[in-house]
Amino acid sequence: MVTRHLRTARPPSRLLEPGAGDPEVLLDVEYERGCLYLVLANVGWVTAFDVRVEFRQPLRGAGGDVDIAALAVFRKLPLLRSGKEIRVFVDVARDLLARRGPKLVRAEVSYRGRDRKRLGETFTHDLRIWRDWGDALVRD
Repeated sequence: MVTRHLRTARPPSRLLEPGAGDPEVLLDVEYERGCLYLVLANVGWVTAFDVRVEFRQPLRGAGGDVDIAALAVFRKLPLLRSGKEIRVFVDVARDLLARRGPKLVRAEVSYRGRDRKRLGETFTHDLRIWRDWGDALVRD
């Protein structure tokens, strides 16, 4: 289940906020068994086209070896159907939080509906909140 975390109050000025009948694409963070994932999900009722995620800064994952923000799935995804989620492994939470580097993920998610208008929102996630979960969830 995708849950919304910190969202900006207003979408960037060049993007329209999704309305009734539009796709609605979210970027979320999930914690599972000690690992962090980014989840790109279309929670709207219709397909989203030309999906892009523009990160404000690099996000180093997979032991610090991979720039998650530069992955092709975030640069240009041709479509994301209604109800579809794409989970991208970021890193083992303990390792990511112990490394130097940004812990705040800010990303603008933009996409088009069938009418071709550009929709989107900016999402902000503070990865440090997962530090409090520790090893307790790893044992489930």
